Amino acid sequence: MRREMAFNEQFNPPATQKDIRAAEAEIGLPFPDEIKQVYSDYNGISEYKCLALPFHVMPLSEMVALAKVFRGGIFKKYSLICFWGDDESNYAGMFVAGPLRGRICFVDHEGYYVGDVSPLFRNLDSFTARLIELAERNSLIREFEEGWLTKGALKKALNRFPYHYYDYQDEAQWHAMPVDYPLISGMFSKEDQTAYLSVESLLKNNQFTEEQEREFLVCCLARLTPLAKVESLLPFLEEDHMYIPDHICGLLFVRSYDKAIPQIARLAVNGNHN
Repeated sequence: MRREMAFNEQFNPPATQKDIRAAEAEIGLPFPDEIKQVYSDYNGISEYKCLALPFHVMPLSEMVALAKVFRGGIFKKYSLICFWGDDESNYAGMFVAGPLRGRICFVDHEGYYVGDVSPLFRNLDSFTARLIELAERNSLIREFEEGWLTKGALKKALNRFPYHYYDYQDEAQWHAMPVDYPLISGMFSKEDQTAYLSVESLLKNNQFTEEQEREFLVCCLARLTPLAKVESLLPFLEEDHMYIPDHICGLLFVRSYDKAIPQIARLAVNGNHN
């Protein structure tokens, strides 16, 4: 049984292989094996039926309908399909082919990640683990609210979760989930290196065919850049662009890259017309 199925949700019955093949045919892209396995275990959770998980797998029919909305531009060129939703018009998508294959991003319409569909999670397992972690944390708070946990027991139980900047009685939001990229510590894998070099090459080739494609690739590069090469991102701070310098500033802050402070200070004072 998949780990998320331990929650008391209204999981739909499994999709058939015929259903999965039909969905692939409608979208025009084959699904990764790990996604096929999810749908073979359960065909998502219907809209407004999910209670605990911050994002849930959408039923095939809902996923296909959404894919037809996001059917062009970056989504098409980089094989990005939204498989998860939160029932509030926010989604999580997987790059099912190409240089970012298997990685997962948010498609956020109003919050921290709005306009940024660069990869955040290395793979399905990592994303699922964070979803479950957040759902488990918030379920403890609901138990406290219902009188099943004392304040002391709740505070002790919450210590194992990475949301210490939230008050103990407050549910954490999905925007606060820890992500894999940018890499702050830990191993920079061979797969990460391949993805990083592929994105770097696409930027250098300067052959952009989609609106905002270069901005998207710069965001991807900033997330995938290994710790040893963070300095290579500094030239992007000087770009005369509405969003790129701001995005780079944010990721340098997340990485605690203090060598950038003088340059960011100059940018804050002088800026550009954007």
